[in-house]
Amino acid sequence: MKMASKQKMHERVAAATVKFTKKSGGQGVLVPGHLIVTAAHVIGWTAKGGQMAYSMFPKSDFYEAVRTAAGRDLILDPVAVEPVSDLAILGMPDDPAPELQERIKAFDEFCATTAPLELDTTSDLPPYRGFAVEILQHTGEWVTGRCDSPRHVDTDAEILFGTSGGPVITTGGKLFGIVSTATRPGEALSKWVSIARPDLDAPVESARRMMPKKHK
Repeated sequence: MKMASKQKMHERVAAATVKFTKKSGGQGVLVPGHLIVTAAHVIGWTAKGGQMAYSMFPKSDFYEAVRTAAGRDLILDPVAVEPVSDLAILGMPDDPAPELQERIKAFDEFCATTAPLELDTTSDLPPYRGFAVEILQHTGEWVTGRCDSPRHVDTDAEILFGTSGGPVITTGGKLFGIVSTATRPGEALSKWVSIARPDLDAPVESARRMMPKKHK
C-alpha cells in the first residue's frame, strides 16, 4: 500500500475510534449500525463477575462516557456483552436523562459524519501464520503485528495500558478484532496481544436488531 493511502486509512480508523474517559481508560470502535465495539473488561464486565448483567436491568442508568478523536463527548449504553470472549457492544441509551440529551445528539452526529469500520467477516479465514495486522494504541501510535491464530497477535512493540478495546485492522483497513489483553512489562521478553473477534465472538447483528428503529 502506498504511503499516502496508508496514512489516509490510519486517519479513517482513528476518526472511528473513541476513548473511554474514566480513569481506567480503554478504546472502542464505531461499526455499522450506530454501534461501538469494545472489550467487555473496559466497561467492567469480566468472565469472573464484573457488573451485573445489563439485560436484567433495561431501564438502569448504566452509561459509559467516551470522547471522539475530534474531542466530542458522547454517552453510550451496553447493548450486548460477552464477557467470556471479552467483547461488548454499545449504542445509544433508550431513555436518557434530560441532562444527557446534548451528548446523545452528539452521538447521532458522530455516527452520521464518521465512516464506520467494516468487520472482516470473510468466510474463508486467512492463513494465520504471518497474517499482518496493525493496532492503534491509545496514544495514536500504530503497532504492527502478525497473527498466528484467530485470537493471538505477536507485536513489534509493547501494547500500552489504555489500549484495550482498540482496533486491530487488516492491511485493507477492515476491523479484524479489538485488543483484549497484552503482556505487561517484565512478564515476558516477547510481545503479544490477545484479541477478540466481533464477527466470531459477539452477536453484532443481533445487537443491531436490538437498537431503536431510527438507528438500524
